Amino acid sequence: MKRILLGILAASALSAPTTAAPRDPDVGAYLAARTASIESDFDAAVRYFARALAHDPSNPALMEGLLIAQAAIGEWTRAVPVARRLLEIEADNPVGNLVLLVDAEARDDHDLVLRRIADGKGIGGFPDALLSAWAQYGKGDVAAALATFDRAAKDPTAAPLALTHKAYALASAGDFEAAERI
Repeated sequence: MKRILLGILAASALSAPTTAAPRDPDVGAYLAARTASIESDFDAAVRYFARALAHDPSNPALMEGLLIAQAAIGEWTRAVPVARRLLEIEADNPVGNLVLLVDAEARDDHDLVLRRIADGKGIGGFPDALLSAWAQYGKGDVAAALATFDRAAKDPTAAPLALTHKAYALASAGDFEAAERI
């Protein structure tokens, strides 16, 4: 279940392209990183973004590009220090917030997930609703989680995914009949 959620959350970040060139450039590394990202070669993108970032260590666009590439290959733990640095520069950066939320959820720190989202340090919108519901579920509050999925499903564009996750939660809780009805 956690892998499905992390994948959905990562997808929301992966759609945001990094476009700002480094200020003290290693232009070759930057261009190689962008090309690797475009070609979905995220292993190479990680290497090249890290090299470009070494030349411009406070560039938020490079940090974001590195985080997205790390997320794409599942290097969430290695992304945490970069996310923290990014959030020192851009406190509301959704990619930095995503990494810290995924890290907290991976450590089963559901209270931290809920607290960060309540404090406005989430990703925003529907991903925050999904993550909140799963954090509630992780804390054992299945009723609250199901209610959160239901609230998210009121948005017609989010309803199919919200209801799918509600069905996953119901099945995970052992209510296969309700899950099947959804």
